Amino acid sequence: MRLEKLPNNTARDAALRSDIERLQRRYAELCQKQRGRVAVDAPLPDFPWFIEELRVSLFAQEVKSIMPISVKRLEKILDAM
Repeated sequence: MRLEKLPNNTARDAALRSDIERLQRRYAELCQKQRGRVAVDAPLPDFPWFIEELRVSLFAQEVKSIMPISVKRLEKILDAM
């Protein structure tokens, strides 16, 4: 089903992928900064799963994500760290 929709939404899909990549970069930067501090593995270990849920929410709506999630919600989480 997803492949059938792909040719119709290439610009939209590219913008959504860009949002996801930006969130991943910000999270990686936060993890890198935290590595220099004592006894800290990752600022939010579940964040990679949040990204996966966002992918489901954006690209496979029929599957449904397990929680309410959006780019804005994840940006707020990163801003709070």
